[in-house]
Amino acid sequence: PKPWMSRISQDGRHIDLGTYKLEADAAYARDEAARLLRMTGEMNFAAIREHEDSKLRELERTGFGTDDAMSSAAIASKVAKILLKESQRSVDRTRPRGNCEAAETAPREPKDSPPSGKAPLEESNVHQKRPKFTGVAYKKCSRTYSSQIRHGGKQHHLGCYKLQSDA
Repeated sequence: PKPWMSRISQDGRHIDLGTYKLEADAAYARDEAARLLRMTGEMNFAAIREHEDSKLRELERTGFGTDDAMSSAAIASKVAKILLKESQRSVDRTRPRGNCEAAETAPREPKDSPPSGKAPLEESNVHQKRPKFTGVAYKKCSRTYSSQIRHGGKQHHLGCYKLQSDA
């Protein structure tokens, strides 16, 4: 069993750094995360040597074998992977949801000009707040209509279209 959990808080969010058999390893994981995130404040260990000494004392006290302890390098690697994954999640949370990327890159005509030489349409006809078709939603981020369907308990995205009738 791994009874010690390590966690750090940044910008009001908790980041779980994993579980460890030794308290000293969990404390070192928190210190390593603070160093990687460039956080200032109190550290558990000023140097790796302090962590190693504390770990040896804990091993003697608990009766665990040395194979139950993680090396400082292994802890640093584990924490770096966790923080990298967390930073990728943070980036994903800031992106618009859905399949907007392809539609975002398509050139847009100016809002006031008529589309493709056609007569100007009234704004209410172009973007209705409630689409008249089931499974269609208007995406402000890309100015397109997204169509989706639920099948077998799963939501499937079918695409983004400029016209509601196409979706």
